[in-house]
Amino acid sequence: MLARYNLLLVVPHQTNIKRAHISGLFFGYSQAIRFVFIGFVFFVAALFVQKYNYDTKQTQETFTGCYVVFVGAIGSGVSISQMPSISKAKQAAMTVFGIIEEGSKIDPKQKGVRNTLQGCVEFRNLYFRYPSRNQFVLKGFNLRIEPNQSVAVVGHSGSGKSTIASLLLRFYDVTKGSVIIDGVDIRDYDLEQYRNQISIVQQEPLLFNETIKSNIKFGDLSASDKRIIEVAVQANALAFIMQNDEDYASTTVIEKITAQFNKLVDESKFSRYSKLVSLLNLAKQAKIDFRHLMFVNMMLPFLKPEGLQFLEDNFDDLV
Repeated sequence: MLARYNLLLVVPHQTNIKRAHISGLFFGYSQAIRFVFIGFVFFVAALFVQKYNYDTKQTQETFTGCYVVFVGAIGSGVSISQMPSISKAKQAAMTVFGIIEEGSKIDPKQKGVRNTLQGCVEFRNLYFRYPSRNQFVLKGFNLRIEPNQSVAVVGHSGSGKSTIASLLLRFYDVTKGSVIIDGVDIRDYDLEQYRNQISIVQQEPLLFNETIKSNIKFGDLSASDKRIIEVAVQANALAFIMQNDEDYASTTVIEKITAQFNKLVDESKFSRYSKLVSLLNLAKQAKIDFRHLMFVNMMLPFLKPEGLQFLEDNFDDLV
């Protein structure tokens, strides 16, 4: 089998060798001809200098002129060789600026109803398809979500899960039907005020090239440091944020988190976080690896009082 395969490679191998020799010959010629031309030009210039008995200044000017013409010709050739790239760049720029300058069908500064949302969401006989497609993503979709109700939309890829979220944020307008929030059509709301009341975690979260604090504040630029810490606690992200990548078990990190949780407990009197403070203190005394505290923090919101007591009593064994 290998012998037959090698036999089939003989002809392509010989052909490519021949092509490589021809390509090498032309490449060598293209590189050499420039220097041959330079030598020829300077040779002719030397003949003129000798024939007409130029003095030193005239000789310098003659060779300078030859050099300028040569460099100019090389520069022109390089510029001309870049014309295809310049043309492609121009077309790409036109496409990019065309997208940027294209007007949005949804005015982001639209004025309208300004209400504090209660959270009653209803999709009524909703049909939707993306502008670039002919096929409907949603057909006759109906759903009602009451305030404080949690709903999970499950389906295969392309079934419209992300589309529902996009419609709820009014990134697109429905093709037919309506999205009703607290009895008001979503298209009648003050769009900026409406979106400011909604939080979303995307499938692929993005962070701006700023500090974590700055990224959190993008949701509310007026947020205080206290509010930022509270939000980080609610998202179970405080331990991760405060973690020192170089020494995640450092005493300083644990002390900072302990102090912050003590402050939150004093102000909000959340019993679960007071339990966490106790666990942090125990961990500090026992010199337990800080990584385990992150798991404790993740478990706390789901534990009942008896579970918290069990966790505290058996903390050393569990970690």
